[in-house]
Amino acid sequence: MAHKILSAKLCQLDVSVDRLHRRIQDSQTAGHDALRREIAALEQECADAETALRENLRRSKSNLVSILAQVYGQVEYDIARAGQRLRAAVDRSGDPETAVEEELLLAEYLLDFAHQAADRVLLFSMKAIDDQLLQQEKGESL
Repeated sequence: MAHKILSAKLCQLDVSVDRLHRRIQDSQTAGHDALRREIAALEQECADAETALRENLRRSKSNLVSILAQVYGQVEYDIARAGQRLRAAVDRSGDPETAVEEELLLAEYLLDFAHQAADRVLLFSMKAIDDQLLQQEKGESL
């Protein structure tokens, strides 16, 4: 069961990563107006996805998920706050070239964080699969 669920989620992630690649590449050749429209559309997509995730977390009956919902809310708050602080620091620099470099550096580190999160997902997934196999083995030995 875990394999099917994790495989489905990985397929969703593959689609998202492919879209990420395409959108970054397209952004580099897009005009300013087209890029602004794409940013607005992506902001709306992110807001909709966050709302859907929060709703799924809220509907769950699992105690574990209620803890995850609290943690997720705190992480989202912290990310938003950090984004505001980073934007203020970039704005204070007063040098547009430095501001662009700082934004690119931020994007680079955010990709590093996403990579780290993917590694954590792998670790949690492998442990869950191992626990499931252990439980199956115990059931077979009875």
